[in-house]
Amino acid sequence: MRLVDSFLCAITACVAATASAGAPPLAPDAEALVAEMREQARRYRPRTDRTMLFTRAQVKYGLERDDYLHRWYDRPLATDVSLKKYQPKNHVLNPEGWKITAADLRRGGFDGFCVCHHRFSYNVRELSLTTDTPVLTEMPYSTWGPNGFEALMKCAADTYAMPNSFRIDGKVVLSRYPETKESQLGVYVDFAQALNKKYGDSFILMPYTRAFDHAPKGAITAQYLNEQRESLRRKLRKIDGFFSSGWVRYMYGKRYDGEFERKVLVPFLQSVLSEPEFAGKKYLAMPIYAGHENCYLWRYAWDCEGTETLCDQFETILALRPDYALCCEWGEENENTHFRPTVAQGTSALRIVRYFSDRFAN
Repeated sequence: MRLVDSFLCAITACVAATASAGAPPLAPDAEALVAEMREQARRYRPRTDRTMLFTRAQVKYGLERDDYLHRWYDRPLATDVSLKKYQPKNHVLNPEGWKITAADLRRGGFDGFCVCHHRFSYNVRELSLTTDTPVLTEMPYSTWGPNGFEALMKCAADTYAMPNSFRIDGKVVLSRYPETKESQLGVYVDFAQALNKKYGDSFILMPYTRAFDHAPKGAITAQYLNEQRESLRRKLRKIDGFFSSGWVRYMYGKRYDGEFERKVLVPFLQSVLSEPEFAGKKYLAMPIYAGHENCYLWRYAWDCEGTETLCDQFETILALRPDYALCCEWGEENENTHFRPTVAQGTSALRIVRYFSDRFAN
């Protein structure tokens, strides 16, 4: 009986520790500043009619594969090894599998896929046109390589020529993963100048970057918030909009803190974007994660808490009202970040996305 009591005490302690995880508290001067930011944020106006929803696609994980159960703990619900007979020799994407994937995408209320430019060799452009699927393109990983600028220009040429490239105000939107540090943003100033010279004002450059450069030491103070606001302004002067990287998972103790984001992050971002220097000129985008866990290694970066993390983040997106949001990712069951239907989780993620997609569209 003592052993059982000890075990129950341990479980209770773990639950209590989980519940207390979250962002650092606000100092009194920070509380006052947040109240000011909230008033300033009333002037924020998004640049799109509604928040557009995309999901990043690791297109190499096709429905025709037969090795999911040998490597991962789950597999796509629509897995069908007989699709291999349709597999082209020189392309990775299976055309019949793509049709099923595009149908699932529409069923979930997504507006399109996000694909890194280096995946274009997988026949993404051609197949996305056959299903009328909009594509948000991420700039190549080789941006800082020896031929990085040439790779950027090739990416721009390919996306400019695609009729289904994601556009806002008629301009092609380009993002980039992983995040770009503030010290690296200068390359996009040069890139934008080259694009304007060749195409005119036809692109929107929004690489991932951080809202807060680092977590505070102890309580969040007004000085800390003002320093981060100034950092955000410097970044916005070099790029066309702010696309937040997933820094929040490291600040919150591996548990999502939606209350903090809606209280602090939303007015933090909206107040700066509503300043005369940026209002009506810059764009806003945010990522959405279902969680980030590796079942084999028994470790994770962010607890999904079933579907609670996903739902809570969507509530933040409703409050923030960005121009578009990116759900990460479509098909990485090995990290429990996936949105596509699977055997173990069914269509739970798609149902949630569809519900909030309808709310975005009123």
